[in-house]
Amino acid sequence: MTNQVQRITDQGGTWSLSSAEEQVEDEYESDPPIQNVDAESQHEVITKHGGGLGTPTGAKTNINGFSEVSSALQSVINKDGLGWPAKKTLDRLRQTPEEAAANEKRLEGAVKTILECLGEDPDREGLRNTPKRYARALLWMTKGYEEQLCDVISNAIFDEDHDEMVIVRDIPVYSLCEHHLVPFTGKVSMGNKYRMTLGLPVGTVMNCADNSGAKNLFVIAVVGVGAAMNRLPAAAAGDMFVASVKKGKPELRKKVLAAVVVRQRKPWRRRDGVFLYFEDNAGVIVNPKGEMKGSAITGPVAKECADLWPRIASNAGTVV
Repeated sequence: MTNQVQRITDQGGTWSLSSAEEQVEDEYESDPPIQNVDAESQHEVITKHGGGLGTPTGAKTNINGFSEVSSALQSVINKDGLGWPAKKTLDRLRQTPEEAAANEKRLEGAVKTILECLGEDPDREGLRNTPKRYARALLWMTKGYEEQLCDVISNAIFDEDHDEMVIVRDIPVYSLCEHHLVPFTGKVSMGNKYRMTLGLPVGTVMNCADNSGAKNLFVIAVVGVGAAMNRLPAAAAGDMFVASVKKGKPELRKKVLAAVVVRQRKPWRRRDGVFLYFEDNAGVIVNPKGEMKGSAITGPVAKECADLWPRIASNAGTVV
């Protein structure tokens, strides 16, 4: 039972075990699901207000709603580890193709009703396909409901030998407000856990210049470079970095791969005094030995990259 409670604690919130829970701990050494615990014991496992898991009133609540309690003690955690008010956020993730199609159809009907209430004729030319288009747009803008955090992060969690807090600032976020149903944008900051760094795509996107099937690469971390003084590590031409493929073949998407920067848009100065820059940022997918996944490179390759990675240079059409 202790292990089960500890796993929930890791997801956020402050938990406490009462003496009643400790008494039944030995009876559940096999670590059963929490819903199998009797209602009286469940009532003793409580959460304090805060940590993103409290109720609007701040009242203490039991983990799940199997026990008969007052309305102030409603469930804040379900078996999937989701807190109030997120009990239905996995519905779209678990939909079958038939259920997803039916859901989109219902959304189309709702959009058509909105147009009619606004005084428009949804059957006139120019609006006939608007309900379908807007329904698909809403589903795309809220596609986070169909993704899991573990799939997005993949294995981009790295151990660090420092014990200082690493803060990543001004990460752009955008979504739809479920209260007003309008878009919003903002910036957030985050602090990483002790001796752990979470690789996050903070906006650095580059084209994939090979023919491996990937279209763009999101920079997650730079190999051999650490952050210092609140600055994120930066990759330059010839540097190997850890990336995730967001667009491309299905077998490459949502995977963490090694890649090398072959050209960059930001100007840099060479030893001979020449300033050089390219029209875009681009990289190629490689293995840890520097062997390309693809067999050809589109566009030029910086000389700095060709000197460090001869196997990339052999596939380059032009070296600058």
